[in-house]
Amino acid sequence: MLVYTALRLLLFAVPFAVLMVAGVDFVWSVLIAAFGSAITSIFMLARYRDELSESISTRSERMRARSVEREQSEDAWDDARRAADDPSADGNRA
Repeated sequence: MLVYTALRLLLFAVPFAVLMVAGVDFVWSVLIAAFGSAITSIFMLARYRDELSESISTRSERMRARSVEREQSEDAWDDARRAADDPSADGNRA
């Protein structure tokens, strides 16, 4: 994630600096550098973007699995607690 972010920032900073040194107005330098970095990153950073996407997806799946495990553990604890508190849970219903 850090590599993609650094490269993306670099793709913006270099053209911006060149345009500022060339004497282009600040607003135009920002706009041109932003547009240029967006277009360039589509092609040059595809591999890094895919790696970042895979990393985020893997992390999300792990978090989802842990959430399900915690939910099941909580449900089991809650069921056991309710069974212990309910006097009719032992099968002697009136």
